[in-house]
Parts: sequence; C-alpha cells; structure tokens
Amino acid sequence: MLIDAFTYFNEKELVELRLKYLNPIVDYFVVIESNITFTGKKKKWNFPDVLNNNLKEFSNKIQYHQLNIELDKIKNEESWIIDNIKGDDFWRIENFQRNYIKTACKKFSKDDILIISDLDEIPSTKKLNFILSSDFSKIAPVALEQHLFHLDCSYLRLESWRGSIVTTMQSCNEFSPQKFRRLRNRISHFTDGGWSFSSFGGYERVKEKIESYAHSEHNNDKFKSPEHIANCQKTGADLFHRKVKSKKVERSFFPEDLLKLMDQNPEFYFGKNH
Repeated sequence: MLIDAFTYFNEKELVELRLKYLNPIVDYFVVIESNITFTGKKKKWNFPDVLNNNLKEFSNKIQYHQLNIELDKIKNEESWIIDNIKGDDFWRIENFQRNYIKTACKKFSKDDILIISDLDEIPSTKKLNFILSSDFSKIAPVALEQHLFHLDCSYLRLESWRGSIVTTMQSCNEFSPQKFRRLRNRISHFTDGGWSFSSFGGYERVKEKIESYAHSEHNNDKFKSPEHIANCQKTGADLFHRKVKSKKVERSFFPEDLLKLMDQNPEFYFGKNH
C-alpha cells in the first residue's frame, strides 16, 4: 500500500494537482492541518472547503486530521531545520505538525510505503512506480531530488532540492518524519524525482506565506514589496537575494500528464502572461 502524507496550509491549487496526479497509484492521502500558522498565529481550517468543493471524488482516499497546537505544550519539540542547523521556536510548530504524520499513520502496516512531503513537493509517478516494483524495504528510506521552481514555472532553479522522502511505515515508526526531513541530504536519493512549486499564487499569497512560515528572517518589507516580487517573477532572480542561478524553461519541460493538470490553473503555474 502507498500512502501520501503532507501538511496543509491554504494551497488549494497545489492540493488539487497533487491528488489528481498521484491518485492512480496512491491508496490513501493523509492530510495534516493545524489551527495556527508556523509563526503561531491563529488560522481557520482551510482544507474542508477544498475537500467539499473540489476533491469530493477522492474523499474515500483522504484521511484528514485537524491538529490543535498549544504553544506552551510543544516547548520540548525538536527545532532542527536540516543537518546540524537549529531554528528558533517557530520551527517547533512546523516540526510538530510534520511529526504528527507518524501518529496519523499508526494504523497502517509496517510494510506499507509512506511518502513524507511538503505539499508543494510533487513526487514523480515514474519514480514511485519504480519504488513500488522494487524490494523497497532493502533500500528505504530514499529522498527524491526534485526540480525546484519559485513563484511560477518560468524559471528552473539550478540547485539540488531533495524534498519528498519515501520510506516504510516500519522505518517511520522507528524514527520520525522530521528526522528524515532533517537528514534528507545524507540518505540515498533518486534524481529526477519530481517538482517543487514554492511560493506560487501571486503577490498576496507570497506575502502571506512569508508572514506565516517558519523562516522568520525572511519576514522583511524588502522581500514583500509587490515590485520586488514581480521583478523576481519576471527575471528569475532569487526572492531573498540568495546566490542561486536559474534558467528559463518551456512548457515542454513537464510531462504531458502533469502539464494537463497544471493547465487547469494556468495563471497559478505559468503567470499572468502564460
């Protein structure tokens, strides 16, 4: 059995794409949504609206969990980001929500295969089919190296991004989802493992993400101005002034089955001038 588990904030277009693309091979989707943002602000439950209006056809496969986080009760949660880098208290919220995947999946068999991702990290069905056809318990866990895009799909980031982790439930029960996330650059990986669509949706959505996620160092007016975001989208420049190169790509970069789904929300994926 293949289980796809991820946390949810408000990315309606991405969750629709993910479920429609992965539906042919995934048995269950496990969705974790919190009552607060990664910066500790109260938020509404966003997923039920999407589920009831856009994803009814998948309702028999979706296991949706609402997680009420009390900040004073997660002070001992790990705050690791990656490798030996620790974050501030905001990272405890993100990590606690991700680690709840383990609790949400406890009824699955130890031999079942689990995908642990951020929602915007879309694993390749080609790689997942290879995993399903293999004696996976002998090689698990593996990270999927994914093609990284920021703001829209006009520019491909020329950097390695290992996002989705695929493992067995037995392995997940022995460790934690966040530990896999933290060590994803140290474990075995498959190249061409999918796509990461980070900070999509236009100015208001990008601004909301910057103000809501755990990278508090990015919550700065110089990164949130509409002029700056529009320029980065137009030129492929990094949103946070990091020295990362990018190259322009065409629609043909994406496989036909994924592209067909992306074209259901063309402005979201390819910008206003698609």
